[in-house]
Amino acid sequence: MRVVALLLLVLVAVPGCASKESPAPSQPAVPVPLADPLVPLSGTQWVLVDVGGTAMNAARTTLSFDGGPKVSGNGGCNTYSGGVRNQSGTILFGPIQTTRKACAAPIMAQETRYFDVLVGTRGLEVDGNALYFLDITSSRTAHFTKLP
Repeated sequence: MRVVALLLLVLVAVPGCASKESPAPSQPAVPVPLADPLVPLSGTQWVLVDVGGTAMNAARTTLSFDGGPKVSGNGGCNTYSGGVRNQSGTILFGPIQTTRKACAAPIMAQETRYFDVLVGTRGLEVDGNALYFLDITSSRTAHFTKLP
């Protein structure tokens, strides 16, 4: 008798557990990540033209995007290297390491100004063979031309 009662209970319970076909709940749209502006710069080299509209001609200042999160170059007197990353659409350079040579005052002033702008950069803009650093207000702070 127990077996029959158990069997009846199972037969009654199983249809209640069966799921009816229902439409799948709508899934939220997966956001498409913004393109990383650093990717197309990998392997490129640039020479500084001006900072804030002032020509930088005391010495040649360069910037190389070495691939991945690395940059390097010459500040006009000292060589430098460091990191660069895209953090939620904000470009951040640093930490930056430099050699510690001393050069003529105009070259050192230009280099100091460049390094200040480099670590204050929050965005990049590329227009053909021109690269611009952008500050927190998206104003252009430095202008480079691409080296072949």
